[in-house]
Parts: sequence; C-alpha cells; structure tokens
Amino acid sequence: MNSKKYSLQMSLCFNEKWCDILCFISPTVLSLNSDNYRNALQAVNYINWHIKSWGRFYIDSFGDLAYSLRIDYNILERMPHECIKEIECAIDYYADLFIPLLNICQGKTSFDNTKLFIDNLWGGIQ
Repeated sequence: MNSKKYSLQMSLCFNEKWCDILCFISPTVLSLNSDNYRNALQAVNYINWHIKSWGRFYIDSFGDLAYSLRIDYNILERMPHECIKEIECAIDYYADLFIPLLNICQGKTSFDNTKLFIDNLWGGIQ
C-alpha cells in the first residue's frame, strides 16, 4: 500500500448486538460524478464475485471505496479466532488491491486491466 497521498483506515462501531467494521481508503479517492465511477463499480462487483469472506466491498454515497463487515457478538464469542481472521482479511484484500483500486478510481486504468490483474493475482473465477 505504497502511496504518499492515500492511506487505509479502519473503524469499529460497537452496537448492542454486533460490531460493524469498516475499512476504507482515505482520503476519498473516487468522485461520484467522474467517468471512473462505472469502472470502479465494476471492479468492486468483480472483487465481490471473487472473495469468499464474510464482508463485502462497496462504494458509498461519498465515493469511499470501503470493505464492510458485521460481526455478531454471539459469533465472536463462539469463534473468536475466525472473527479476527475476517478482520485481518479486510487488510489483506487492500494489501493486494490498494494500488489497482487507486488507479481505477483515478482513471489511470480500465476495468478490463483491473479484471486481468485480479485474475492473475487470484487465479480467475473458479
């Protein structure tokens, strides 16, 4: 995640029955009015098609490209190690995809190039 301008942030919001974990690129890299929005949305959908974790990537109404995960406290009590792995998984996804996601959001690459990168990285859809 080598970038001088952007970093990765994570927030945890503790509710009565669950914890919401949000991991996102900061500052916001995508403009919702840009031509890059559709390419970024396609990339997010393609990433979600690949990943087999509890969380999902999405683009929010501010243009944040985020990974969201909700962990119920009952699950956390029963499977604490698996829950920690799921939180770490969010960081691992960004470790793999941080620069390609920056590039697609900034219009430096296309969805097709990003798709090819993901296929090469993760071995294509099984």
